[in-house]
Amino acid sequence: LSEKGKEYKEQKEALNQLDFIDYEEVIKLKWRYIQQLYKKQKEELFNSDEYKTFYEENKEWLKPYAVFCFLRDKYHTSDYNLWEEDRVYNSKRIDQYCQPKHKNYEDIAIHFFTQYHLDKQLSDSVKYLHEKGIAIKGDIPIGVNKNSVDVWVQPELFDCSGCAGAPPDYFAKTGQIWGFPIYNWNLMEKDNYAWWEKRFKKMARHFDAYRI
Repeated sequence: LSEKGKEYKEQKEALNQLDFIDYEEVIKLKWRYIQQLYKKQKEELFNSDEYKTFYEENKEWLKPYAVFCFLRDKYHTSDYNLWEEDRVYNSKRIDQYCQPKHKNYEDIAIHFFTQYHLDKQLSDSVKYLHEKGIAIKGDIPIGVNKNSVDVWVQPELFDCSGCAGAPPDYFAKTGQIWGFPIYNWNLMEKDNYAWWEKRFKKMARHFDAYRI
């Protein structure tokens, strides 16, 4: 192993020895590792046919997501209302951000790189399990965060003046407040629930059944 490789191995072993999961440190370590890989592999990956196919098939959500992540880190908050000129989603600005000549392109493209590898790892895992005769069931969360890329891109589909929850029941005598925006079902119906359809189609690439 290289010196950097030994350092990552030692940090991994130290984290694995803890009697609890230090999520914050794990995420920091993984992100440092991803940044190193990106520098070494980005050119070869971005020129590969496999990546180009992934990008074309997923760019509708991938580009806004990558820019969202960049702006979240730039402003140190996911509250897009505090993002100055980017507080209101603008598809033309997204396209500009995603151009290789843009000054912040590298900070955005690393999220393309990461999502490609996550998709590939999940796809390879599902293929392996299918070969073993195992079916996969995945969750589709019923709510989204009010400070999420979904709400930033299509705010008209969500009512953030209230939030979803559950009435009093056996498990919570005073009910539950989940904090998720309420869906604008009437507007969603007008395009035959396209937002939901896209989510289901994406999930269908990896899972044999859903739990909603």
